[in-house]
Amino acid sequence: MASLAVRCRPQTLDEVVGNGPIVRSIEKIIEAKQRPHTFLLTGGSGEGKTTLAKVMARAFGCADANVQEVDAATNSGVDAVRALTQHMNYKSMSKGGIKCVVVDECHALSNSSWQALLKSTEEPPEHFYWFLCTTEEGKVPKTIRTRATHFKVAPLKEDELRKVLLRGCKELGIKSKSLGEGVADVCVESSGGSARQLLTYLEQCHFAQDADEAVALINQVQVNDKNVIDLCRLLAFGKPTWSKVLSILRDLEGTDPESLRLVLVNYCTKVAMDNKTKDGQRMSLLAVVDAFCPGIYNRSEKMAPVMLAIGSLLEGEE
Repeated sequence: MASLAVRCRPQTLDEVVGNGPIVRSIEKIIEAKQRPHTFLLTGGSGEGKTTLAKVMARAFGCADANVQEVDAATNSGVDAVRALTQHMNYKSMSKGGIKCVVVDECHALSNSSWQALLKSTEEPPEHFYWFLCTTEEGKVPKTIRTRATHFKVAPLKEDELRKVLLRGCKELGIKSKSLGEGVADVCVESSGGSARQLLTYLEQCHFAQDADEAVALINQVQVNDKNVIDLCRLLAFGKPTWSKVLSILRDLEGTDPESLRLVLVNYCTKVAMDNKTKDGQRMSLLAVVDAFCPGIYNRSEKMAPVMLAIGSLLEGEE
């Protein structure tokens, strides 16, 4: 069975929670006789960029089977992009002939790939739509940004997250009131404004008896070893060296790098906001947050992005 986040994914604009201004803009685009054909959707991980792209594709008359989703992190080369641009020249066999391509994490495309996209994104055929999604807007070339209709997807607010939580509970066949004491609050507060993350936590924690058990479940899924907290403390308060860092990373072999990144960022942010934290320590904590904040980490890259982020911190110590 698909994950709860997938099962609760909106299929129409009416089902989209939050980002009202964007939804209203999309409604006007759908109604217009002349539409843009290239869209850039930016925002944090799990905030609905790809979901909005698929909702728009469906509203434009594109059958789900004719929406091609591409992960640019693993298909960043120019040959893959050229294959896509050739693909767009042919209409689909379904009514209307509409085709759409959703390029996820498009910032990972190579320079030559972006060059190959210039003409295609500026003048795609009437039956074809591009949806470029990314967590790193700054890495998208200006030449592409000026060709695209840009929507900046925002994190959901607390009341919006609670609407998503109710939808998730309904899909699970439970009532939100039946959740353990504080479990809903933990899922909402830990989600960081991401509907996908909220639903992932709800699926993991809906059997939890109380908030403490839910926190323990979330932390266990994010990281299975206290060594991550040791790494946080070493980077922020200790005197980190490569030998000390590598000794911890060896014990973390097999840990999901994105989960590791999130723990580092959330832990250091929380401690930095504590009134008891001294100014010098706060600056060290914020340096760690800054090093680990850009983008999300692809599991296939293993510990490479973690080591690069730590390397930037160690370089600053010299």
